[in-house]
Amino acid sequence: MSANDKFDMEAFIEVAQKQFNGSQDSTLHGQMAQLYRKHHYEPFWVDEEGVLAFTTDLISALDSLQYDGIPASHYQLDELRNTIVNLQSNKASLQQFYAFDTLCTHLLFKSAFDLKLGCLSARSIDSSWFHPNDSALYVVGDFMSPLEDGQIPDLTTYRSQLPFYQTLQKQLRHFKELSIDSTYLKLMDTTIASTDSMRKQLIRKLLPSAMAIEDSNLISYFQYSFQLPVTKRIDEASRKQLYKSIQQTIKKIAINLERLRWLPTKLDTTYALVNVPAMEFYLCKQANVDFEMRVVVGKKERPTPSLATRMTSVLFNPYWGVPPTIMKKDVLPGITKSGENYLIEKDLKVFTKTGKEIPRSKVTPKNYNNYIYRQDPGDLNSLGVIKFNMPNKYDIYLHDTPHKEDFPNRDRARSSGCIRAHKPKELALFILNNYEHNTIDANKVDSIIAKRKSLIISLKHKIPVHVVYLTCFMDSTLTQVRFLNDVYKRDTSFKNYFN
Repeated sequence: MSANDKFDMEAFIEVAQKQFNGSQDSTLHGQMAQLYRKHHYEPFWVDEEGVLAFTTDLISALDSLQYDGIPASHYQLDELRNTIVNLQSNKASLQQFYAFDTLCTHLLFKSAFDLKLGCLSARSIDSSWFHPNDSALYVVGDFMSPLEDGQIPDLTTYRSQLPFYQTLQKQLRHFKELSIDSTYLKLMDTTIASTDSMRKQLIRKLLPSAMAIEDSNLISYFQYSFQLPVTKRIDEASRKQLYKSIQQTIKKIAINLERLRWLPTKLDTTYALVNVPAMEFYLCKQANVDFEMRVVVGKKERPTPSLATRMTSVLFNPYWGVPPTIMKKDVLPGITKSGENYLIEKDLKVFTKTGKEIPRSKVTPKNYNNYIYRQDPGDLNSLGVIKFNMPNKYDIYLHDTPHKEDFPNRDRARSSGCIRAHKPKELALFILNNYEHNTIDANKVDSIIAKRKSLIISLKHKIPVHVVYLTCFMDSTLTQVRFLNDVYKRDTSFKNYFN
């Protein structure tokens, strides 16, 4: 049987017209239809002679996405390779050629969509991920010319431009190479590498950084990089981390590359970022961190969601109105147990829905929901003395706190969802002086706070704020990788991603 017996171009065009004629939308299928229509419904990857040579370039391009943390199985590469072999035989039918051609085109589109928007639906994996990403992608114009010339479109166009993304890619490549490194594998054998000297060699292999670390700082830097207690000695926690399967680390990087694809491809020049697992706040400009501090985030049962908003103002001496969640989970049990004394202890005043203050003694567990509860500015106010307004429908704010005792702890998942700032006064001064160019000093801020009267200063330059959940991210320099504890156990939701 000749090649022409195997493949009929006119028949291919007829099948393609039936499948794609009329599709106009911007979905992946709709854009595939537009591409084939522009190509007069002719195939891209096969012709009368069989499979075109540049199909192997497509397989190579898709295979290289493993360094974006995308499993090879995601693109059916083994199936593609086997199909090429079958199509080169005399047994292939028109339908097999057609299925192969449209599969190749589909996978090329899919790879662009995956890189730009993520392989997985964020909300299907993390119900508390509300951060938007780039909402639209149109690739027909980008794909047409290269494909007609027998070339693969440049997929880097759709890859995240965030510097953290590129850094994680490099680390993923490093750990993949390490997984087949004979020296590393030998050091992982505890029957051979049982001394601290050998463990230090292993640490150098594992360090998520190419920077030179002096031997005296090696252990503490390793512990910092993996969010372990910094004891400066190879203790039990360090040994456990050292001998953890490298595949777990590879998966952790892959998971967080996917999370970064859930973010916009680029962020604004100036932005604030809170990474919940790191429990840290960064104020960034260009590729630099202008200001950093520790934060307290939501406890496991009241997690801080991932979201995007803008910081619009700085509020000194805020009032605090008790939100519904805290009303139900904290105020009601408190009233049930201690009645009026609970409200006095928490410095909560009680108001009717029309705004009239009533005696605390009138509140009971049965009628508590009929009232509004508020704290006046003061030392016991749950928002502390400074609140950074960043409007969002989830009522998540950055604010001061009377609970300063939490900040020295490594585990700072202690709040009811909002973000407590370690250095609110310093942050307010930095923003007002450096970004807003106000002439306000620490004495002036102290004077404002001492008056116990609310004062709001609107920001002319609204600062984009990104609250994210990344268990593998940068340190405060935004250049070195840290592996962080999965405080809300959300990494486990990705297990099917790798199967």
